[in-house]
Amino acid sequence: MLAVLTGCATVHPDVCARFDAARASTSYDTEYRYSEADTRNAVWSFRPLKRKAPAEVRWYTLRISADAVARCEHLYLYKDLYIERDSRSIQIEEQREFYTSSGKLIAVKKENLSAQLRRAGYYSASVPLPIPEAAPAGRYRVVTRIVLKDAGRKDRTLAAASAEFRVR
Repeated sequence: MLAVLTGCATVHPDVCARFDAARASTSYDTEYRYSEADTRNAVWSFRPLKRKAPAEVRWYTLRISADAVARCEHLYLYKDLYIERDSRSIQIEEQREFYTSSGKLIAVKKENLSAQLRRAGYYSASVPLPIPEAAPAGRYRVVTRIVLKDAGRKDRTLAAASAEFRVR
């Protein structure tokens, strides 16, 4: 019982076996959903897109489902985004970076969101983050960025957000 109270208990092997089996059929890609109602409300809250800018992110938040998570569980990332963009064909990428409490980068995931963010508006997404059995206990930070990939120009970060969590 003391091991459980102090956080030193290990996860039961059956839990991790079921978790690993479920991971094979789980999508870890971000799928943004457009909200017509939130878009109508946001139009009144943010300034319009500058003529020369192909895209601007006016609102971007990242929340997590829990401050602490056990191994062999999912932590959910909840993201809200309001983007203004013109009709040009542009590439928009989301980058997720994971860091230890000491600042060491341990994982990166990049996703092309161009097809999902085809028009200006308010979007939201929820994406699971698997916490593997081998993850050391401790504090972690996830940083997400929305990046404009403009051919022939330097990539430009349109927005960034971060959250911290603990693996127990």
